[in-house]
Amino acid sequence: MIASRISVLLLLAVAGLGVVYSFTSAQKADNPPAVAAPTGDEASIRKAITAYGEAFKKGDLDAVMANWAADAEFVDETGKLHRGKTAIAALFKKGLPSMKGNPVKIQLTSLRFLNKDVALVDGILTTTTEGKADVSPFTSVWTRNGDHWLVASARDLPGDAEGAEDAKVLRQLDWMVGEWAHEDKGRTVHLNCRPTLDHHFLHLEFGVQGKDHPPMTVLQIIGFDPTNDQLHSWYFDNKGGFGEGSWTRDGNKWTSQTGSVVADGRTGSSLTSVKFVDDNTFVWQSVNREVDGQPVADVEVKFVRQGRP
Repeated sequence: MIASRISVLLLLAVAGLGVVYSFTSAQKADNPPAVAAPTGDEASIRKAITAYGEAFKKGDLDAVMANWAADAEFVDETGKLHRGKTAIAALFKKGLPSMKGNPVKIQLTSLRFLNKDVALVDGILTTTTEGKADVSPFTSVWTRNGDHWLVASARDLPGDAEGAEDAKVLRQLDWMVGEWAHEDKGRTVHLNCRPTLDHHFLHLEFGVQGKDHPPMTVLQIIGFDPTNDQLHSWYFDNKGGFGEGSWTRDGNKWTSQTGSVVADGRTGSSLTSVKFVDDNTFVWQSVNREVDGQPVADVEVKFVRQGRP
């Protein structure tokens, strides 16, 4: 979910587009919840997950699907997307009968509230058939629907039961995966974010269109740096600029001090942040920006989700 770079911010600002990017944020794997959970909310989600596991164990398709939102999305271990409750039900209908009467265990590894109505739940689903255990790490987004919590999206993850450390950290940015856009005064910024290289990295591509300015493309790669236990990102633009930075996290906001090099050799820096607002909105802000020691105006951009992968 999420990041870009100061240099981009700088380049866009220099180009007069008024939209500057630089998100190089990051977080540790064991950060506290983004938002303090109201009393009872965590217990209600855990209760719903337990009920989900029991329905799986009984092979009860209706009970299983009662936990999914109508427009939910599921990405299986092959990377195939199943969109909508009907499509997900058709997929589960094939394999669910074999689960009936067999042990099913759901172990939660992380539960974080992004706001009072959205929670990120990571865990490991273990099913045993004919004495053979199938272990499936997963990440999911749950949303509140009245008095109930429902799965809005879920993704099976590659790897063993414990999961690689880089995958664990990157899961916290899964909410960024998809298509996003910002439009303002004749300027449009499109963002496509997707996992790549067996989910060890996130690949972000920004396309900037502005009246009276040539199009601009920026590529951003985000991955886990095991040397400092943080996310790290690199960016490259079609003008020849590049940059990098490490991320730190505070609740539902990711921030980084980033450095970049413009194609003409000038250098720059900025303090940039990305703030999760809800499942369809995030805010990108860049402050304390400079190019070769000269200050550049602060920028704030609001991205709205256009679609999921």
